[in-house]
Amino acid sequence: MRLCVGGFLVEMFVPSAHGISAPAARARVPLRCTRRRILMTAADGNRGNGENAPVSDKRSAHAATFFTPSSELDALMHGKGQVRVREHVNPFRPKYMDALRLGVEHEADSVAPFYARPDLPFHVDVGCAKGRFCLEMAQRYPHINFLGLEIREPLVGQANEWAAALGLTNVHFLFANALVHMDTVLAALPFARQSLETVSVLHPDPQFKKRHHKRRTVNAAFASSIAHHLRTGGRVVLQSDVLEVATEMRDIFAARPEFELQSTEWLPNPPMGIQTERERACLSRNEPVYRCVLYKHAEK
Repeated sequence: MRLCVGGFLVEMFVPSAHGISAPAARARVPLRCTRRRILMTAADGNRGNGENAPVSDKRSAHAATFFTPSSELDALMHGKGQVRVREHVNPFRPKYMDALRLGVEHEADSVAPFYARPDLPFHVDVGCAKGRFCLEMAQRYPHINFLGLEIREPLVGQANEWAAALGLTNVHFLFANALVHMDTVLAALPFARQSLETVSVLHPDPQFKKRHHKRRTVNAAFASSIAHHLRTGGRVVLQSDVLEVATEMRDIFAARPEFELQSTEWLPNPPMGIQTERERACLSRNEPVYRCVLYKHAEK
């Protein structure tokens, strides 16, 4: 018999009919047994622009429902050799505060060399995690360049390998901390202030503890950076399954005179036509997802 006690799995042994006994319990083995932990493991994490794909261990029906490999991208994302990272990180740790490097070997001040057509408009996805959303978008919209930013470096290397395997030349991933590197990243776009068409922040880490709210991706400085670099008519797409977080992000951007909400109501469908993995998991459980879009209007 197995019991979940204090976040650990305890396996009890009962004497059999033949009178063979065993120790009352084995050593405790860690088990993610709370409802939230199970959902975050089985579904997508996109917490801290993580879209963590589910672990393929049959712990949840959602894995079988949404993530059965059916395409080249699925096969890559669910094949062997997946990197494992912490779900949450502290963006204020020294290693995440260092100066941004645009690439292992590339030290120039532009991301243009990573793209076949750097003259195309750019969509920057902040907190892209494993990069599935960016990869799907790049496949569907070849006339747009996509740049995914992620603070967990192993995921960045893996996503760039997948992009190369898929033959995509309009998507690239950078190891960056959005809290400190946004100005540097956006200034590195070709034709700065003209090429940035869209910025998305989809299901960022909610950082539930009050003392951790300062770690949240969207703050006044972040919004100011986007307002400065986004071209006129460009848009900001915000999304979360946590109402408090979605409302906070929306209000921070709406408070700036450069932005105007597309709608005062939460949008019923994905603005870009593609769902993130976290979004699919939430909808499969009939849980709400809060979406909004803001447009940058012409300077008065």
